[in-house]
Amino acid sequence: MPTPDTVIAFRALTKLDMNQCGFAIFASEMISADETPDAVTGVLGYFAPMTKLYPSAKLDAFRAKLEKKLKTSVDRDSKSFVYSVLSYDHIYAIGHAIKSAKEAGEKVIDGEVLMNHLRNVDFAGASGRISLQPGTNDRAHLLAFMDRLEANPTETLGNFSQPDPRGRMIEVKILSRHAVLFFKDPFADLVKILDIRNVEAL
Repeated sequence: MPTPDTVIAFRALTKLDMNQCGFAIFASEMISADETPDAVTGVLGYFAPMTKLYPSAKLDAFRAKLEKKLKTSVDRDSKSFVYSVLSYDHIYAIGHAIKSAKEAGEKVIDGEVLMNHLRNVDFAGASGRISLQPGTNDRAHLLAFMDRLEANPTETLGNFSQPDPRGRMIEVKILSRHAVLFFKDPFADLVKILDIRNVEAL
């Protein structure tokens, strides 16, 4: 869910008193601690609200360069600053992967080559240590499940199902650290994948 939708969703959880046992939420979004209290209250128990970045010389240097570029002071605890730091580190991670691929003698750097080298990235970024845990962000199991779902929609089941606001039964399949949300329409003989999300919390 993009950030505005995330805030709407968690405000609704607060308003409807749904932040309690018996409800499961799948999402791949952070929520900032400087959001309104009703948004943060809705998130408690599902996410730890994003608060502060760990202090470091690299973070201080990034902030100083950003303030010089913007010609204004920057609140290091603000949402925009946190997102800018994370975006900066994302770009550097890709840069490290491209450098690694070139040093390995790769002539063509396509998505597969880049991903192979990105999995081995490990460096000190402005937000802290940047590395990928082995075995994460591998989505081959997702493709295999979607192939099975397309080939045998009636025989492929989710781990559980729940109705959506329209009354349709949405099935959820948990695959490692991912959740596939899909809807089967027996009358139209079709399957529609609604969303694929990282499982942050249950």
